[in-house]
Amino acid sequence: MSGRFPRSLRIRVAVVFLGAVVLLAVTWLRVAYLQIVQGERYLELALEQRYRAENLVPERGNVYDRHGVPLAATVAGNAVYAVPYAVGDAQRAAAALAPILGQPAQDLVRRLTQDAPSVWLAIRTEPEVARAVDNLALPGVYVVERPMRDYPHGQLAADVLGFTGLDNQGLAGLEFQYEAVLRGVPGRHFSERDPRGRAIPGGISRREEPVPGNDLVLTLDRVIQYIAETELARGVHDAQAQWGTAVVMRPATGEILAMAVHPSFDPARYAEHLPRAFRNPAIADQYEPGSVMKLFTAAAALEEGLANLDTIFAAPAALSIGGGIIHCHNPAGYGELSLKDAIAQSCNTVLAQLGAGVVGGPTLARYLRAFGFGSRLGVDLPGEATGSVPEPGQVAGEKLRWANVSFGQGVAVTPLQLASAVAALANGGTLMRPYIVAEVRGPDGDTLERRAPTPIRQVISPETARDVAEAMVAAVEQGTGAQAQIPGYLIGGKTGTAQVPEGGTYGSRRLASFAGFAPAGRPELVVVVMLHDVQQDPPEGGRWAAPVFARIMSRALQHLGIPPGGGQAP
Repeated sequence: MSGRFPRSLRIRVAVVFLGAVVLLAVTWLRVAYLQIVQGERYLELALEQRYRAENLVPERGNVYDRHGVPLAATVAGNAVYAVPYAVGDAQRAAAALAPILGQPAQDLVRRLTQDAPSVWLAIRTEPEVARAVDNLALPGVYVVERPMRDYPHGQLAADVLGFTGLDNQGLAGLEFQYEAVLRGVPGRHFSERDPRGRAIPGGISRREEPVPGNDLVLTLDRVIQYIAETELARGVHDAQAQWGTAVVMRPATGEILAMAVHPSFDPARYAEHLPRAFRNPAIADQYEPGSVMKLFTAAAALEEGLANLDTIFAAPAALSIGGGIIHCHNPAGYGELSLKDAIAQSCNTVLAQLGAGVVGGPTLARYLRAFGFGSRLGVDLPGEATGSVPEPGQVAGEKLRWANVSFGQGVAVTPLQLASAVAALANGGTLMRPYIVAEVRGPDGDTLERRAPTPIRQVISPETARDVAEAMVAAVEQGTGAQAQIPGYLIGGKTGTAQVPEGGTYGSRRLASFAGFAPAGRPELVVVVMLHDVQQDPPEGGRWAAPVFARIMSRALQHLGIPPGGGQAP
């Protein structure tokens, strides 16, 4: 018997040996790949299992009215979150949490099984709910203290303040506009955890404290805001209107003392009011203003020296102009009227002659734009609309178009634009930039920024403003604005009743408005009221909006301690 292995056996041994060598080489290469190439990644995964980093939400800055009354504040609260990989039995955890959190178990299961480092289960929880969750001691489910946004006056000034989202970020209103100012800087908490996500006693823990946000002090007066909202709600109800807006402003400075919308919404429950809650109609929506626009047509004519308050115009019941017919609200007409009386009686046929025939489209358009119509005023709130003023010379029937614009048809304005333009008439002819934030203060109370009134431009002379104001006083004392009178005060104002365009034509819907100031001799306040889609008949501004103006103005003047009187128009 030969001492040598058979050739076939030697081959098999060699193959096994080479296979073992290859397998060992592959194993070492894999180990080297995991240790060297992928080492940092697996180290990070290991650290993630042992260490958890939590964001610490900073205390959001507060929002105060002009007297330091908090309108939006941050309060201590609790939230519930989960680390899905550490939960274990998601079905069991969801069944235990559902009755406590008041959420469907299946919704909780879906979140507890997400492929995410952590998920929120409840953002705003009452203390007893937080304690009940804590007492369950469920693996991977935690309760954390979390600052929450609170609006102590409920719906008050909701359209101005806006609201915050699930992560306390501003989503609308001032909360959105001043997000960078209010939000602060988040902190971080690093801690060492066991496999079930529990803190390891004596383990590594490092905390970077959050930096609180800055505070805002507004020009709003909480009392005047409440007055405006209360009286506007009453006016909407009385007129059977769909909704309404009111703006209260200081004409000398452009400070907004109140901005009301009815119906409003609860900023703490904004999700129930979407998409309405994202839009502030006082600045974002635009409408044909109706006869309030006659003030600015008259201002253009007076400033250009084309007429004065005593200039006499024919005041027929119907006027043929530019291929169309313009009607006066008085079916018998007035025969003849001075410009002052035409404004007081709100006669369309006189203002159509003045705007289209005397002033002309190009000049009238220039003045309307100078008063702030057709462009943003730059108010410090999001979503401001531009309104619209026609471009002269762009359409056939040009004269008829400007006849209509002269008394408020074919031009669109926002309530804020109208208030700012009327403020220019009240303050001697200067268009002021409207603003609502007066100061920015640091967490320690130090003033970081103080806003000052900003003139945009001088639109008309003080003499022209005085003449228009005189006509506005006549409109209240002797004309269509009689229901805007306030005992003891001299009031200047103008009514408006506008048809609402629908599908390219005018339908049956009406907008009733009133804009004015007081005391007329030294105007302290401008108030604009708009009631949309008035169902009462007749749907006139003098009948429905003027009384709302009077109630808001009267109560605001008393609140500010402005004595009765007013002397002559400015």
